[in-house]
Amino acid sequence: MKNTQCLLLLVLPFICLLFLHPTSAVGVPFPTADPANFIRTSCNTTLYPDLCYSSLSPFTNNVQSNLTRLAKAAIAVSLRSSRHTMILLTSLSAQADPKVAGALRDCFSNFGDAFEEIRESLDQMKTLGSGTGSVRFQLSNVQTWMSAALTDAETCTDGFEDVEDGPIKTEVVNKAEMVKKMMSNALAIVNGLASTVGFPAPAPSNNDSDFIRTSCGTTLYPELCYTSLSRYANAVQSSPAQLAKVAIGVSLSNAKRMAAYVSNLSRHADYGSDHRSAAALHDCFSNFDDAVDQIRDSLSQMKTLGSGQGSVRFQMSNVQTWMSAALTDQETCTDGFQDVPDGTLKSEVVKRSEKVKKVTSNALALVNCVAEKSG
Repeated sequence: MKNTQCLLLLVLPFICLLFLHPTSAVGVPFPTADPANFIRTSCNTTLYPDLCYSSLSPFTNNVQSNLTRLAKAAIAVSLRSSRHTMILLTSLSAQADPKVAGALRDCFSNFGDAFEEIRESLDQMKTLGSGTGSVRFQLSNVQTWMSAALTDAETCTDGFEDVEDGPIKTEVVNKAEMVKKMMSNALAIVNGLASTVGFPAPAPSNNDSDFIRTSCGTTLYPELCYTSLSRYANAVQSSPAQLAKVAIGVSLSNAKRMAAYVSNLSRHADYGSDHRSAAALHDCFSNFDDAVDQIRDSLSQMKTLGSGQGSVRFQMSNVQTWMSAALTDQETCTDGFQDVPDGTLKSEVVKRSEKVKKVTSNALALVNCVAEKSG
């Protein structure tokens, strides 16, 4: 938490300096003489256009009619909103009862992860078109990180489902919902930039979807693979490495959600005289916590793939090792419930764990495909 708090103190100057950075050649100005209308038109492509316009119109003079600058502004607004949410959570934790305090701690952790992912997105946007990787690769990183940040924010609100209604729950959920909308808008603008800027000629979306469908045919759970990854067709294009990276990101989001769910369940479950359920939940949380670290390491390695930090074969072997270990940890969770009496708690945990295991298995299969092609 100390590292995150330090980042909170440093981020405001960073956001202020963001728009003083010269615009890269990647962001070709939108053909309109009215910057305010450009922002309004761009915001119409998002799920929350009115919020989009009200939050980004203050940046009209900086954005002008440049889509790259608009994407930077939208990401910066998401970063600032995440920071404000973390400050609110810290303040509320001091006055909350133990049950609510646990959900607040988990939510703070979720937004801490989201904060890091949005900050990485901003860092990547600063280097867009600078030669540190192709524009397609750079924007795909931003899409992956912003998607992960949105999932983290959703995990926060999921953690309050079993918390008794009250003023703290209402305030946190309302604030988190607002930030989620801002993240969603930022991601939509980034997606728009990815589909129109920096690409010689975007491939037809049907071809991209077909590529994902064919690639998913190599996994154990092809339908789940396709439904969970097809939304990223524009980012993936026809790149096996990009598909594997997105699959790992989806696996990470699912594992983090599961860890938060088990943590929340362990605080509120009524075990009665059955101490085996309590022990199984505690071990399951530890398993998924380890899995999250291993999947996060895998995603970090994929971000540097082919960058010169070791051979591609060596980097891919690292990813295979970590993803295999994550899958084993997830299987260990369900194994721990074998001696627990049947009931709602056991069936729900096992069912959710099985879903996450399938997503991780699919990601590992796609990683294996990339590793085979790397030599």
